[in-house]
Amino acid sequence: MKKILIDVFGSDHPEQLLEGCARCTLEVPDVMLVLPGEEAMLRAELEKYPCNWDALEFMPASEIITNHDDPIDAVMHKRDSTLVKGMQRLKRDPELAGMLTAGSTGAALTGGVAYAGRVRGVRTPALATFLPSIPGRRLCLADCGANVDCKPERMEQFALMATALMQSCGVEEPRVGLLSVGVEESKGSHFIREVYDLLEQLPIRFTGMMEARDALSGEYDVIVAEGFSGNVLLKTVEGTGLFTAARLRSSADPAVRAAGDVIAAELDFASNGASMLLGLPKPFLKAHGSANAATIPNAVRQLLQLSELDFPERLQALLARTAELQKT
Repeated sequence: MKKILIDVFGSDHPEQLLEGCARCTLEVPDVMLVLPGEEAMLRAELEKYPCNWDALEFMPASEIITNHDDPIDAVMHKRDSTLVKGMQRLKRDPELAGMLTAGSTGAALTGGVAYAGRVRGVRTPALATFLPSIPGRRLCLADCGANVDCKPERMEQFALMATALMQSCGVEEPRVGLLSVGVEESKGSHFIREVYDLLEQLPIRFTGMMEARDALSGEYDVIVAEGFSGNVLLKTVEGTGLFTAARLRSSADPAVRAAGDVIAAELDFASNGASMLLGLPKPFLKAHGSANAATIPNAVRQLLQLSELDFPERLQALLARTAELQKT
């Protein structure tokens, strides 16, 4: 039985996430959920739903980090918070397969670096997510919101981390595109052109600049972006998809309405799972702030799949190969 730690606090709807935890104990076999927080309060909420109590463990924590807290200050001073206590246990407990939070992205990134540790050679973890594509394959977008301001060298590592993830998912030579305002080398800001020069030197299949409209075309397996543009792309994809789904669902044709339901389900990021904080030794997922009860079972399944991948080994191999190339 694998253990998964779930921090329900700091999210928009912790009560819905606890409902999801109760549902998960019945839907996902051979998993023990570890819940940090005040046990009496957690139990009182969970008792509202059918639940397998044998699949739950409570871990004491008396503080909560909110989205209104300064991430660095909160992680350094709220040492008894559910997020910090969870990160500390993620590092020290060999039975813990991974962790999920729907709280502050900044605090998750800071806490990951400060307490959970990093894969050797990783400077800054990247927040990555899977997106669908027209051919039906998944692609990885990194960074999608954690590193809003970053240096070109960080984006170099985003490309390596996302490539290693896709390799561990079975894509041996992921095609990597750099998000810009055109496909020509001369397009984009000075910053993006610096990143372009760095990615050209990496031992990856870098295909050059790409435009946002081609994100889901199937031409790319990895999209590299700094967190600001990556998050704008992610939210635009989500919003456009839900707009299209709503229009289709208003049709009088049942087949068209069904197509709208499929699109809505595929792009409902709040329910389908969570983004990944790449660069930590163990899988760590950051769910949407508006995550709901359906998020938990899906995210736990996602964590279990990620825990079986050889991502850390693939990443270390890519980092080592890059270091060797940069010496020459």
